[in-house]
Amino acid sequence: RQLFEGLSVTKNVKLCDEWMNKYPTIFLTLKGVEGRDYSSALGQVSYLIKRILIEHSYLLSSEKIDPVDKASLTVLKQGEGNENDMVNALNLLCSTLETYYGKQVILLIDEYDVPINHAEQNGYYKEMIGFMRNLLGSALKTNPSLKFAVLTGCLRIARESIFTGLNNFKCYGVSDALYADKFGFTSVEVDRILSDAGLSEKKFLFKKLLN
Repeated sequence: RQLFEGLSVTKNVKLCDEWMNKYPTIFLTLKGVEGRDYSSALGQVSYLIKRILIEHSYLLSSEKIDPVDKASLTVLKQGEGNENDMVNALNLLCSTLETYYGKQVILLIDEYDVPINHAEQNGYYKEMIGFMRNLLGSALKTNPSLKFAVLTGCLRIARESIFTGLNNFKCYGVSDALYADKFGFTSVEVDRILSDAGLSEKKFLFKKLLN
């Protein structure tokens, strides 16, 4: 709750009462996966998964979790998982979190396209596309423990059919009116920024340049 203290969202009491601290949540950012080759990129993914498992170490001591799942989680936590282990890591973690909390899981994946961009630049694009398709397919398609997921990135989700077989996607960009106040700055916010900078007289020129 303290993460949102003082922010506008806390003024929406009904929203906060319904959603805040109600569901187990996994946050994974892939912005650091910038390997020069496929092996080093997978090593960076392994590290990110390991950090998430350390955050949820309590699962390993819970009697609610099946010993087989504990063993798989331990391998990932120690950074010793192979490619197949990593592909199924998010699905496994969602399953065990649902078992522990008795609630489905919210999955947040930030900058999912960074590994793909770096793979394209460094010559292992085909391998990374295959890995990401399997990772996200396992997490998003064959995952009954998933409440919902949010993915952010610069590339449209349809590129290279990376999400082949998945449905129920809703894609929003910076030009979508529905989320105009969530991406970038609104007109009111731009006016406030210019005012704070003592540049209010430049408002119309500024907006003309942006358009």
